Amino acid sequence: MALSCSACLVLLLALLFSSTHNSEVEAAINPLLPICKSIGGGSRYVRIDFCMRALGSDSRSSNAQGQADLSIIAVDLLTGNVTSTAAMIEPGCAAAVKKGKYGEAKSSLEQSASAVKECEDGFGRSHVASPLTVEDDNAFQLAKLGVALLPYAG
Repeated sequence: MALSCSACLVLLLALLFSSTHNSEVEAAINPLLPICKSIGGGSRYVRIDFCMRALGSDSRSSNAQGQADLSIIAVDLLTGNVTSTAAMIEPGCAAAVKKGKYGEAKSSLEQSASAVKECEDGFGRSHVASPLTVEDDNAFQLAKLGVALLPYAG
């Protein structure tokens, strides 16, 4: 019986050790995970898995020097996505982030998110299924992801 108790103790210690170093291991495996957890965990708009997929889809994310770079990537992804939706994004939004004009960038991103929501709401009021629900959801979350990254950019 002593052997099984010591085995249980070793197992418990291993589990404790692995859980305390889990975030360090996650960050080493994918540096976006802690960032996406902090943003997605506290946001009602951006899911962690969406943040990981979106930022992970752009090769620049692996070389990002901080959240300002990631915010620019989110804006660029949004700009690419809105070509297939009715949402509009101000062309200077990424430039505003690069210049540290975070208030201007936030306003532009919030307007983009609002336009997407209005588009979807319009279909809902008309009792017609939106053909752009997936694209609009992606655009909305990308805009909100950009907004969520801005406070960390400065």
